Amino acid sequence: MEKQLFDDVSVNQRAEHLEANAEKVEEMTYHKALNEAELEKERLRFSQLAIEISSKQDRHKLVVEEFKGEISPLQKDYKKTLQMIKTKQREVTENVYHLADHAEGMMCTYNNRGELIGSRRLTPEEHQLSIHSGKVMKVAQNG
Repeated sequence: MEKQLFDDVSVNQRAEHLEANAEKVEEMTYHKALNEAELEKERLRFSQLAIEISSKQDRHKLVVEEFKGEISPLQKDYKKTLQMIKTKQREVTENVYHLADHAEGMMCTYNNRGELIGSRRLTPEEHQLSIHSGKVMKVAQNG
């Protein structure tokens, strides 16, 4: 088997001779060796592609960070709203009032509308009656 056919015919006419002598003609994909000039051209193209890809990746990182900055507050609000729906409660920050109920041994916490929002057992330090706490309980009990 010869490595080169129709070497004595011009390059333009080789395809015609090959077709005239072939059993069958079909399109096929195969690997063809590169010569030095083609290899150098592909190396240059490779470098250019690497630079372009790097540039676009840098831009992509900036855009992603920008979107993260826009999405983050929305995600926090989303989670907070979901939690309110699940628990049927909202988190509020306001002044609360702790009133000791020494008869029951409890510290009761009220919001500014006078609604009980929580209670706990008195600590040992809180069990000691003070003049102030006694007055508060009297006022609360009389009201």
